[in-house]
Amino acid sequence: MVAGRTVVVWQDDPEVMVSQEFQYLRNYLGVQIFRAFGDFEEASLASMSEASEVDPPDRVVLVGSARVLLTQHSLRVMDDLLTTGFDVVVASRLEETSIVTQGPIHTLREFELAETAFLAEEREGKSIPSSRVPLSLWRGDQIGALLGCADVASGELRWETLTETQGLRVRRGGLCHEFTDYYGEIREDVLPHMPAGANDVLEIGCGRGHTGALLQKRLGCRVTGVELNPLIAREASRRLHRVVCGDFEQLELNEDFDAVVATELFEHLVDPIAFLKRVRSLLRPGGRAVISTPNVGHWSTVGDLLHGRWDYLPIGLLCYTHLRFFTRSTLTDLLDMAGFENFSIEAQKSDVPADVVEWVTQVKGDLESLATTGFWILADN
Repeated sequence: MVAGRTVVVWQDDPEVMVSQEFQYLRNYLGVQIFRAFGDFEEASLASMSEASEVDPPDRVVLVGSARVLLTQHSLRVMDDLLTTGFDVVVASRLEETSIVTQGPIHTLREFELAETAFLAEEREGKSIPSSRVPLSLWRGDQIGALLGCADVASGELRWETLTETQGLRVRRGGLCHEFTDYYGEIREDVLPHMPAGANDVLEIGCGRGHTGALLQKRLGCRVTGVELNPLIAREASRRLHRVVCGDFEQLELNEDFDAVVATELFEHLVDPIAFLKRVRSLLRPGGRAVISTPNVGHWSTVGDLLHGRWDYLPIGLLCYTHLRFFTRSTLTDLLDMAGFENFSIEAQKSDVPADVVEWVTQVKGDLESLATTGFWILADN
């Protein structure tokens, strides 16, 4: 643990901070900061005034994104760089480096392995950006410079002001991963599974409404969205035919639809059988449920278990708010229990590392399951 006084400045995003997933990520990052530096104080840019300049801390951790993942190891490396004469150290985003990963980061252990490879070499990554970065570490005696180049309202920093006008020494160091916009994903891969001639579509967990808007444009249908996050539901209402804000498991919907779409929602439910029965009751004759859900048998989660790991993240196969975990077999059982007689389960495939393929071949395991990140459930009424 590194000695000294630490202040953490959180640049919160109201949209994601009402999300349990990103509240969990913030708590995780807080633990990593504590493990690196010990007890810390929390502040905002607006609150860092004369008192901070009179009695500056040893370091300031500026968290510029509520979606950033970073560990104590990178924080310590960044702090070491401060002691060698740099004024600001900016964490490199994984996507900006030459580190090769096995596709997207599925688990925390995968990120840790990428971080270990990154920190094993002296890497600076790309040039310093000109706007907000996910996370940076500042010398405490540079608070005045920080405030001088910061937009307190947005949290954006004018990096060119720091390096050119104020002459601060800025360096890349450490590795972070910034998760994608949880609510802004566009699932074009849902299109091939939609029933022909669908006019009225219900999308449960519609996010910002981008996927629903795509369906409306391509299919000429009307999409009714259901979204739990009120800030996000308000935005979706500008794109979709209609949006209902609330928990689908608690809402009353007295309508029927040609299709019900739910991508990466099924695993968050308290009672998946009741959900499937409810969806079936909302489908018109000949209607279809189109549901996407992760496969717990994917090689990344199996590999983590073999190493004694099962770590939650805000997004992915082990999302913090996942209440249920599925394989093809369990999904088949659930669909039978819900009364669906005509359904198929299609695999969403990914590549499997060569060493995993070799091991699975030796133990005669299920390579198809290990190569499946998730499933499409296509259930016709």
